[in-house]
Amino acid sequence: YTAEARQMHIEGVVTIHIRVLPNGSVEVVGVTKPLGYGLDESARRAVLATKFEPATDASGHPVTWDGLVNVTFQLAG
Repeated sequence: YTAEARQMHIEGVVTIHIRVLPNGSVEVVGVTKPLGYGLDESARRAVLATKFEPATDASGHPVTWDGLVNVTFQLAG
């Protein structure tokens, strides 16, 4: 959480469009559902810090995969 988002009591979901490459590295293609208040960048950093397994084709070879990741921001209590 950013200080600004906490102060404003902002909660919600940031949706990030990602691409997982055959070597397992992840790229952020864009933010498809932003929240603002610095939370979009926080979600981007969280996704980039996450370890992903590459997708595989029918023969088991790693392939590029595009998808969406939802990062939920919820204040405690």
